[in-house]
Amino acid sequence: MFLPEDWFKIVREANLRKPFEVTQMEQKNFMAWKSDLEQKYRLDKKDVNGNPWHLREVHWLNFGWGDEINGATGETVLRYHPGEIWMRKGLFKTEPWTKIKIHTRANHTTTPVELYSDKILLKAGKIKRQGRQWGMKNLISVILL
Repeated sequence: MFLPEDWFKIVREANLRKPFEVTQMEQKNFMAWKSDLEQKYRLDKKDVNGNPWHLREVHWLNFGWGDEINGATGETVLRYHPGEIWMRKGLFKTEPWTKIKIHTRANHTTTPVELYSDKILLKAGKIKRQGRQWGMKNLISVILL
Protein backbone atom coordinates (compact mmCIF):
# COMPACT_ATOMS: atom_id res chain seq x y z
CA MET A 1 0.00 0.00 0.00
CA PHE A 2 1.76 3.10 -1.27
CA LEU A 3 -1.04 5.52 -2.22
CA PRO A 4 -3.96 6.90 -0.23
CA GLU A 5 -6.29 5.33 -2.80
CA ASP A 6 -5.05 1.90 -1.70
CA TRP A 7 -6.71 2.39 1.70
CA PHE A 8 -10.15 2.66 0.09
CA LYS A 9 -9.71 -0.67 -1.66
CA ILE A 10 -8.43 -2.40 1.49
CA VAL A 11 -11.33 -1.15 3.64
CA ARG A 12 -13.94 -1.85 0.96
CA GLU A 13 -12.72 -5.42 0.50
CA ALA A 14 -12.09 -6.21 4.18
CA ASN A 15 -15.46 -7.99 4.31
CA LEU A 16 -16.06 -9.95 1.11
CA ARG A 17 -19.61 -11.11 1.93
CA LYS A 18 -20.87 -7.62 2.69
CA PRO A 19 -18.34 -5.01 1.47
CA PHE A 20 -18.10 -1.79 3.43
CA GLU A 21 -19.44 1.34 1.81
CA VAL A 22 -16.48 3.69 1.50
CA THR A 23 -16.82 7.40 0.79
CA GLN A 24 -13.70 9.05 -0.54
CA MET A 25 -13.27 12.46 1.05
CA GLU A 26 -11.27 15.41 -0.11
CA GLN A 27 -9.64 18.14 1.94
CA LYS A 28 -12.59 20.50 1.34
CA ASN A 29 -14.96 17.97 3.00
CA PHE A 30 -13.37 18.41 6.44
CA MET A 31 -15.14 21.18 8.37
CA ALA A 32 -14.23 23.04 11.58
CA TRP A 33 -17.09 21.66 13.68
CA LYS A 34 -15.51 22.28 17.08
CA SER A 35 -15.58 26.08 16.91
CA ASP A 36 -19.06 26.08 15.33
CA LEU A 37 -20.58 23.81 17.97
CA GLU A 38 -18.93 25.74 20.81
CA GLN A 39 -20.77 28.84 19.57
CA LYS A 40 -24.11 27.02 19.24
CA TYR A 41 -24.27 24.87 22.40
CA ARG A 42 -23.30 25.21 26.03
CA LEU A 43 -23.31 22.41 28.61
CA ASP A 44 -23.93 23.06 32.28
CA LYS A 45 -20.90 22.48 34.50
CA LYS A 46 -23.19 20.78 37.05
CA ASP A 47 -25.80 18.07 36.59
CA VAL A 48 -29.52 18.67 37.30
CA ASN A 49 -28.92 17.77 40.99
CA GLY A 50 -26.21 20.45 41.33
CA ASN A 51 -23.22 18.07 41.39
CA PRO A 52 -20.14 18.92 39.27
CA TRP A 53 -19.26 16.44 36.52
CA HIS A 54 -16.14 15.73 34.48
CA LEU A 55 -16.05 14.04 31.09
CA ARG A 56 -13.09 11.87 32.12
CA GLU A 57 -15.36 10.08 34.65
CA VAL A 58 -18.08 9.20 32.11
CA HIS A 59 -18.46 5.65 30.76
CA TRP A 60 -21.90 5.94 29.08
CA LEU A 61 -23.49 8.77 27.11
CA ASN A 62 -27.08 8.89 25.87
CA PHE A 63 -28.55 11.45 23.47
CA GLY A 64 -32.21 11.83 22.49
CA TRP A 65 -33.99 8.66 23.65
CA GLY A 66 -33.11 6.55 26.67
CA ASP A 67 -34.35 3.79 28.96
CA GLU A 68 -35.15 5.10 32.41
CA ILE A 69 -36.33 3.18 35.46
CA ASN A 70 -39.54 4.56 36.92
CA GLY A 71 -38.88 5.06 40.65
CA ALA A 72 -42.48 4.35 41.70
CA THR A 73 -43.18 1.20 39.67
CA GLY A 74 -39.68 -0.07 38.93
CA GLU A 75 -40.54 -0.44 35.22
CA THR A 76 -38.14 0.55 32.47
CA VAL A 77 -39.63 3.28 30.31
CA LEU A 78 -38.29 4.67 27.02
CA ARG A 79 -38.13 8.45 27.41
CA TYR A 80 -37.38 11.28 24.97
CA HIS A 81 -34.94 13.87 26.38
CA PRO A 82 -34.08 16.45 23.69
CA GLY A 83 -32.52 19.12 25.92
CA GLU A 84 -30.40 16.80 28.05
CA ILE A 85 -27.41 14.49 27.84
CA TRP A 86 -27.63 11.46 30.08
CA MET A 87 -24.46 9.89 31.43
CA ARG A 88 -23.33 7.11 33.71
CA LYS A 89 -20.05 7.07 35.57
CA GLY A 90 -20.17 3.32 36.21
CA LEU A 91 -20.29 0.32 33.90
CA PHE A 92 -23.62 -1.18 35.02
CA LYS A 93 -26.98 -0.75 33.25
CA THR A 94 -28.70 -0.58 36.62
CA GLU A 95 -26.97 2.65 37.58
CA PRO A 96 -29.36 5.61 37.27
CA TRP A 97 -28.62 8.22 34.61
CA THR A 98 -27.04 11.52 35.62
CA LYS A 99 -28.64 14.29 33.56
CA ILE A 100 -26.97 17.40 32.16
CA LYS A 101 -28.84 20.27 30.51
CA ILE A 102 -27.83 21.48 27.04
CA HIS A 103 -28.39 25.17 26.32
CA THR A 104 -28.76 26.32 22.71
CA ARG A 105 -27.90 29.85 21.70
CA ALA A 106 -30.81 31.14 19.63
CA ASN A 107 -28.81 33.70 17.66
CA HIS A 108 -26.41 31.13 16.19
CA THR A 109 -26.55 31.46 12.40
CA THR A 110 -23.05 30.57 11.22
CA THR A 111 -22.10 27.48 9.27
CA PRO A 112 -18.82 25.63 9.78
CA VAL A 113 -15.89 26.67 7.63
CA GLU A 114 -13.36 24.40 5.95
CA LEU A 115 -10.92 23.02 8.49
CA TYR A 116 -7.89 23.20 6.19
CA SER A 117 -7.47 26.07 3.74
CA ASP A 118 -3.91 25.22 2.58
CA LYS A 119 -2.13 22.01 1.72
CA ILE A 120 -1.27 19.84 4.69
CA LEU A 121 2.47 19.27 4.57
CA LEU A 122 4.17 16.29 6.14
CA LYS A 123 7.17 17.01 8.33
CA ALA A 124 10.53 15.72 7.11
CA GLY A 125 10.90 13.39 10.12
CA LYS A 126 7.60 11.67 9.36
CA ILE A 127 8.57 11.17 5.71
CA LYS A 128 11.91 9.66 6.75
CA ARG A 129 10.26 7.27 9.25
CA GLN A 130 7.65 6.12 6.73
CA GLY A 131 10.27 5.74 4.00
CA ARG A 132 12.50 3.59 6.20
CA GLN A 133 9.52 1.48 7.15
CA TRP A 134 8.60 0.96 3.50
CA GLY A 135 12.22 0.71 2.29
CA MET A 136 11.94 3.67 -0.07
CA LYS A 137 15.24 5.55 0.34
CA ASN A 138 15.16 7.00 -3.17
CA LEU A 139 11.65 8.37 -2.67
CA ILE A 140 12.71 10.11 0.55
CA SER A 141 15.52 11.96 -1.15
CA VAL A 142 13.19 13.09 -3.97
CA ILE A 143 10.49 14.34 -1.56
CA LEU A 144 12.97 16.22 0.64
CA LEU A 145 14.62 18.04 -2.29
